Amino acid sequence: MSKLSIDDEVRDIVKRDFKMILMNHLQFLIDNEIKIVNSLHDTYYSGKNKTINIDISQSTEGMVAHEMGHMFVDINNLYRNNELEVLMQDVVNNFKNITSKFINNDTYIYVESEKFIREYQGRTYILEKDYYSNNMQLTYYNLEEYLSVGFETFVINPKLLYTKDRDLYDFILKGGFLNENV
Repeated sequence: MSKLSIDDEVRDIVKRDFKMILMNHLQFLIDNEIKIVNSLHDTYYSGKNKTINIDISQSTEGMVAHEMGHMFVDINNLYRNNELEVLMQDVVNNFKNITSKFINNDTYIYVESEKFIREYQGRTYILEKDYYSNNMQLTYYNLEEYLSVGFETFVINPKLLYTKDRDLYDFILKGGFLNENV
C-alpha cells in the first residue's frame, strides 16, 4: 500500500489545505506516490520528481491545492482532455484584454477574463517580445495557471469559483481533474 510522503517542516501547511480537499483528490496523491517536501527557494510542482515543493516563507491558504492543480495537468495530461479543451478555448476566444507584466527580468503576456479569480490565473509564460514580434496566437494551453488557480479556488472558496467560472467548477466537481466521468 502506498503512503503519502510529507516533510515534517511543511506538515502543518499541508494539513491546512488537506482539510478542504476532496478525498478522491487526496487519494490521487497517494496512488501516484507524490512527495511533498520543503523547498528553500520556491513553491512549485516537479513532474520529473513527482514532488510538490513548498517554500514555507511563501505559505498561503490554498498553496498546496494550487500545486496539485499543476500535478493533475501533468500526470493526467489534461490538455488532451476534449471537454477541458473546449472549456479553455472558450476562455481564450472571449478574453477581455491582453496585458504584460515584468517578472524576473522579463516581460510576460497576461490574459484578462471575467472568469478569472485573480490576475495570476491569466498568466502565460509567453514573453511579450516573442508574442508581438512573431505575431503569436494564444491557445488554451498557454493558460498554464488557469487550472491551478481554479483548483486552488475550488478548494478554499468553491462558491467563488462557482460564481466566476461555473464550467470549470462543474468540470472539477465531476472528477475532470482525475479524468473521471468526462
